[in-house]
Amino acid sequence: MGGAILPVVLLDIQREFRWLLVCLLFNLACVLGYDALHNAFGVGFYQRGPGEPSYLYLQSTIVLLWVILVIAFAFLKILNGQYESQLTQAVEELKQKQDEIKAQNEALLRQSAHVQQINQSLAAREQQTRQLNLSLEEKVAFHNQALKQINSELDMFLYRSSHDLRRPLTTLMGLAEVARSTLSEELAKELFEKVDFTARQMDRMLTKLRMVSDINSDLKMDYIALRKIMRYTHKRFQGELESLSIDFRVKYEPSVSIWSNDTLLNAIFSNLMENSIQFSRQRDPYIEVDIRQDQENLIIFFRDNGQGVEPQYHPRLFDMYFRANEQAKGNGLGLYVVRKAVEKLQGEVSLRSHYGQWTEVKVKIPFIYPQDTEANSESFALPKES
Repeated sequence: MGGAILPVVLLDIQREFRWLLVCLLFNLACVLGYDALHNAFGVGFYQRGPGEPSYLYLQSTIVLLWVILVIAFAFLKILNGQYESQLTQAVEELKQKQDEIKAQNEALLRQSAHVQQINQSLAAREQQTRQLNLSLEEKVAFHNQALKQINSELDMFLYRSSHDLRRPLTTLMGLAEVARSTLSEELAKELFEKVDFTARQMDRMLTKLRMVSDINSDLKMDYIALRKIMRYTHKRFQGELESLSIDFRVKYEPSVSIWSNDTLLNAIFSNLMENSIQFSRQRDPYIEVDIRQDQENLIIFFRDNGQGVEPQYHPRLFDMYFRANEQAKGNGLGLYVVRKAVEKLQGEVSLRSHYGQWTEVKVKIPFIYPQDTEANSESFALPKES
């Protein structure tokens, strides 16, 4: 009996709960009225006999099973409703998220279009800038070439002019020397002395201008012996040192050679020596040259007990044509030439001074290559040379 009714229940599982309940009640009525229908149509259900379960027990069991099914289906319906509610809420949230994402995508598309426009504008400007740079580079290259040509012509002009102007100056100095030895009149000798002094001043200025031209040109580097530089400097200024009774002291390693240029080194030593002589004091003057070396640098100290320089002038002492006072006899080019020569050798130069007492100039030149020697430092006075 139960087996015949169960498929009907199973077919109704997918329906709404009210229809499912109607089906269950109908099937339950069929179970409860099964005996009445059977007896009405005269067909025996089965023979009751000893040891067999009562029909009432069977009916109670079936009724209990259907009640359990109704409760189960009711519980499932409640759970299904909760799940449907949660699912509906989740779907709504998902839809909201989708709407937000859609709005964000639209905003990103608008921003992307704006960025694309900006990129196109930047690309156009970059192209314009590149063209301007190319044009500027061409103009700069043209002007650099023109400046190189002008500098070359100026260097040639300085070189040729200094040589051409020194010829009459040399003649004037020679005539002054002859006049000193031949003329007897004191006035004539005095005049020629002034001519000789003026000619020598102009000669020094031209020499400095030629040094500036040499510094700006390409110079050949070689091993230069310090002894050679020092003896040349001493020989050049020997007469002035003796006439002013200046005590000239040198301390260095005479056997040391450095990788440098003799023109630049002579310009440095000659101008520092000339500067110290010009500003020497009248009482017990001295000039001291102290040359030291380390693994990477040649360090040169020029010290004197001359007039010194006031502190406010220190920052400008290496400028072209600068003179600390109008009474200075120099032409304002000496320390400028020193600075340019030291910079050409990639070195450094500095000055310390105490006004009225002393002055010290420090020069540091890199890239020294000393010879393999064990000569010791010595302090000595250079001999007079004819």
